[in-house]
Amino acid sequence: MWDIRPLLAFHFWFNVTPPPLLPFFERMFFILYILALVVAIVLGFFERTTKHVILRAFIEKLRRCLTTLGITGLLLAFFIYERTPYFSMHFITLFLWAGIGLWVIAVLLWRLRTAPKLQKAINEQKGFEKYLPK
Repeated sequence: MWDIRPLLAFHFWFNVTPPPLLPFFERMFFILYILALVVAIVLGFFERTTKHVILRAFIEKLRRCLTTLGITGLLLAFFIYERTPYFSMHFITLFLWAGIGLWVIAVLLWRLRTAPKLQKAINEQKGFEKYLPK
């Protein structure tokens, strides 16, 4: 069974030259970051084909989040693999995931709070424009 006690140690997170990750976790992180980039590329194609303004903005926000996760994660995974001092600290990866989590929460809050207001304003504008001469 996997021991969780090292995760609770200060030295594990802030060690300047941390021990290498297990090969399973190195591959898992690498695949996860590549997958984030692939999903971001697919969302980019989907973003260009959609006509709905609110959906396009939502997809753009998610695409930027996934692109940032993929590129930054791959860079950190490379530093961890090469065991580069300072750049391979586990705290930096934890900081990346916390930032991405906050970013996703902000995007979801935008979708739940701001997007309906924008949709209502767009519908009102369309209702107003249908009476204007063309």
